[in-house]
Amino acid sequence: GDSAFFDCYMLTITITGNIEYIGQNAFYWCYYVTIYTGKESQPEDWPWDWMQYYSTVVWGCTLSEDETYVVSITTNNIEGANNLNDPYRYGYTFGGWSLTEGGTTADYDINSIGGAPSSAVLYAIWIAD
Repeated sequence: GDSAFFDCYMLTITITGNIEYIGQNAFYWCYYVTIYTGKESQPEDWPWDWMQYYSTVVWGCTLSEDETYVVSITTNNIEGANNLNDPYRYGYTFGGWSLTEGGTTADYDINSIGGAPSSAVLYAIWIAD
């Protein structure tokens, strides 16, 4: 709804396919918010000001089958402030991004992802807690 996350700080959110609408100013006055979503781009019926300019959206993510965590992202689909937060997966710690599907060694982390090649597919490394 409108202003749903007003004045939140350091959020990491995954927008799944069943989310059809985001309210006006839903992330108003939010700083360092990262939104991961499988949606390819902003739906036309979402208000233009749904996201604050301090936030970052990663469009076109590959999500798990149950849509509860990020499997991979493409670097040229990152829009906004580029202040990325680690993605979240219950029961796991994020171990970085690998250029190799199923990789266990991080090629990039949140601080170095800006150095990844344009249009690179990066795979999340998940370490069981």
